[in-house]
Amino acid sequence: MNRHQSNSRWKFTVIRLAADILIAPIVLVISYCLKFKVGYFFQNVLSLQFGKIYQQAQIEPYLDEIGVVTLIWIFTFYFVRLYQPFSGITPEVDEWVAIVKGVSIATIELMAFTFVYKSFPESRFVIAYMWIVGIAVLVVVRTIIFQYELAYLRKGRGNKRAIVIGNNEMAQDIIEKLILFPTLGFNYIGTIDDASMAHENHNIKGKIKLLGSIANLQQLIAANRPDIVIVTDTGSIFIEEIREFCSPKSIEILAPLDTSDVVTSIARIDEFDSIPVTHYYTYSPNKALLIIKDIMDRTLAGVGLILLSPLLLGIALVIKKVSPDGPVFFSQERLGLGGRSFNMIKFRTMIPNAEAATGPIMVSEKNESRYIKYGNFLRKTSLDELPQLFNVIRGEMSLVGPRPERPHFVAEFQKTIPHFHRRLLVKGGITGWAQINGRSALTNRPEYKIKYDLYYIKNWTLVLDIKILLRTIWVVFRREQAY
Repeated sequence: MNRHQSNSRWKFTVIRLAADILIAPIVLVISYCLKFKVGYFFQNVLSLQFGKIYQQAQIEPYLDEIGVVTLIWIFTFYFVRLYQPFSGITPEVDEWVAIVKGVSIATIELMAFTFVYKSFPESRFVIAYMWIVGIAVLVVVRTIIFQYELAYLRKGRGNKRAIVIGNNEMAQDIIEKLILFPTLGFNYIGTIDDASMAHENHNIKGKIKLLGSIANLQQLIAANRPDIVIVTDTGSIFIEEIREFCSPKSIEILAPLDTSDVVTSIARIDEFDSIPVTHYYTYSPNKALLIIKDIMDRTLAGVGLILLSPLLLGIALVIKKVSPDGPVFFSQERLGLGGRSFNMIKFRTMIPNAEAATGPIMVSEKNESRYIKYGNFLRKTSLDELPQLFNVIRGEMSLVGPRPERPHFVAEFQKTIPHFHRRLLVKGGITGWAQINGRSALTNRPEYKIKYDLYYIKNWTLVLDIKILLRTIWVVFRREQAY
């Protein structure tokens, strides 16, 4: 649906350009100070014998080249598309990646410039510092601008006003995208249908606006003046009638194929000699990329265990202190790639033998009484999941993938949830696409969680994994949908 994106975001492109013009000189001055003034600051301001004082390195030659540096930045950023509107599932992460790419290329160009343009200051350390400082400052400033842009779009300013007709599963999926991703260029104004759904997706719970019944379709469209009508219920709606009513009013119509297999990502809409068809495909990922993913997983997990070892030790000591009768770690059978079972490791957050009287049950969103002291905190912050880095090193799990389920629940869910077994086509992950789109709120809603898992399997790339990892840090930090 990206082709429907509004052009109203040009204001924020201008803001980004103006910010970059201001930031370039600031980054140059900060980088100069990091190279030549740190010693002066420590020795003359803090009276500490640290660093070296450079008597000859003056700032004026660098200030003379501010125009050159700024132009190189701006032109480079333009060609890496840093001034285009970012949309999609993780627009902020896409912008961060573009910033790293743009600043890195600009740094290489500045380095080359010093060899050709001899009057340019010789210190390439200053340029190297500009790379580090530039990325850091731009990420912060661009993130702030993006948050203001999101707030602007969420108020419906500049986006196309969209009405959804129908209140089926597909309608909910579309409404979820309209509400969660305003950068797609739409402002959801309501739904036309005869009745609301009994169960709503957690991300849009309480946000579906029922404008009225299908019997009053034309009056409701005329009253709400949408720019686009999205039809999802083709069983009770005649597209031709809607087209005849909307076309004279310049109202666009979007009518996706009402196919549950397309929604659940096990098929895609394709063409066969210009005839629209539903294409059922097999899962066949690039084996070389899977090897790279495995290497990346194990390397990052190993580095993570080393860096986090003091934290892991501290958590272990706390658990042993508050609940000495049970073990520090909790091992539970889960199903991984191909349905193979393995023992997934977590820090224990509940009383010993928590399921002895009940058998396998899921954690309750409310009134959960089985936690040990601090156990609820460990779960909400996902610190209890850190020992799964060992599972990643052993090759049983990945950093990113569908969360592994227990055999008991897999057997139960496969009876009622179509395509649930397809989650076993890939390794389970510590985090995943479902986790950053609902986290614990989806734990007891596997019928919704499967949509996110199948979307990840269908659209998997190494870049998507990196985006999910970065987004996970933000979600965990904010404790979104955690219990």
